[in-house]
Amino acid sequence: MKFYLERVKKGILSSTLVLFVFFAIVGGFGYGIVKGLLIGVMLTMFVLIPFQILYSLIDYLFLTKAFKKYGRIDYGLHQLHSMKIKFSKDEAFNYVLKAMNKYKGIQDIEVDKRSGIIKARRKAYWKTQGENIKIIVTETSSISSIEIHSRPRRKLAYWDFAQNYQNVEIIANYIKNQLSGVGGVTH
Repeated sequence: MKFYLERVKKGILSSTLVLFVFFAIVGGFGYGIVKGLLIGVMLTMFVLIPFQILYSLIDYLFLTKAFKKYGRIDYGLHQLHSMKIKFSKDEAFNYVLKAMNKYKGIQDIEVDKRSGIIKARRKAYWKTQGENIKIIVTETSSISSIEIHSRPRRKLAYWDFAQNYQNVEIIANYIKNQLSGVGGVTH
């Protein structure tokens, strides 16, 4: 919870400062410096900050809903889910690629089978501005490790409505479901 509040606080402070300066400059051109600063303060306090607080509450509700569904929670924007399976790197890579093709909203899949990396983008919609997903498959002594990474496409994002968390969990569940009959998941 502490990490989440720190992330939201940084986001609110940085965006409030940037938008206050913008409002003040625009108001300054139209009404002069003093009235421009006053317009900047009023728009920031009465429009921007309540809007950001509302978004933060909605984001937190999505995170708690995801926790109830998947059982673990991480408040960060960059999400990681790692697992090990009892298959060669090529077989594990094929399972991951099938899971990625099954996941809705994925676009622009880049495959580098030699290095074991799959990169994809998830399209934006009302709940998110899009995510970058990267999966790394490595092998050590006939056990393959799969790392599923998801992060917002925008570097300055500080709300994701638990979408990055859901991305890694959904892809991991697709892989586990494929392997349920084969019995290859070790962790």
